Amino acid sequence: MNNNFNGATTVGKTRAAMNGFMGEIIADVIGETRVKELFDAAGKHPDEYKDKPTGQIALELGVITPETKNALLVAQAAERTLLAAAKARNLATEHKNLVESGAKIDSKTLGIIEYGSEAYEKTFKFVGSPRDPDILKAAQSTNQAAQLYLGHEARAIKEHYHTDAPLSVGPKFADGLEQAAKRYYQTAADMLAKEGHTQAAERIANVAKSLRNTAKDAPVPSSLMDQIIVNERASNDWGNKAAMEQGYPGFSLNENYVGELKKVRDLTKLGQPATKAAAPTTKQKKELGR
Repeated sequence: MNNNFNGATTVGKTRAAMNGFMGEIIADVIGETRVKELFDAAGKHPDEYKDKPTGQIALELGVITPETKNALLVAQAAERTLLAAAKARNLATEHKNLVESGAKIDSKTLGIIEYGSEAYEKTFKFVGSPRDPDILKAAQSTNQAAQLYLGHEARAIKEHYHTDAPLSVGPKFADGLEQAAKRYYQTAADMLAKEGHTQAAERIANVAKSLRNTAKDAPVPSSLMDQIIVNERASNDWGNKAAMEQGYPGFSLNENYVGELKKVRDLTKLGQPATKAAAPTTKQKKELGR
């Protein structure tokens, strides 16, 4: 029997489970056997809930602690970060080819949750909630940063009117997002272990171990948000100049969007190693201060 294959299969199943609803994640990752142990320990035998999924019953009857739920939410955010970062990397890497070929970017097919959409508001409505621990704020805002990155790179292709001030920030920022996701997966495993969920902790830790090690100097998520702001302002300035030279009225950058980028940037810092945050360049300071 190929243990490496079995290990990869288990990791794949765990990662796939993290894209489900919380009740499904509890059943698949915590495990139905462990959940039944929690029912027994709490003296609860939910026969009246027999038609509902085990994980959902566990949530409704409160046998899943807030700490356990937070750990699973951290792992879920890590997985979603990985998926969005991989797509953003592909778009940024192929930016030139996609522009030159006139490729059509379908946001729905790519799973882009566009800023300003109803889906965006619903998905990220509670990110940064004062009730949440910093680790959850950081993990979920990093997922949000990955989505903003993906949306930005898609728009950089759709709105590539010129080359003097391109919107694309390039593929290197995906490394920093992957690095953060690996860290959050491991943190989630540690949190689950503290709650006594030994097998679940092992499953999540194995996912962390399976992820590649990116360069130690990979740009952190907060620097990604800063770079998007810089590129947005530069592109907007270039577009204004070109428009006015042709006799068209200028237009202003959406400052609500810039404010969102800054908010997400600050939340991601809650989970970043302090020593890795690169100081902005003089140009960035100028652009960010506007």
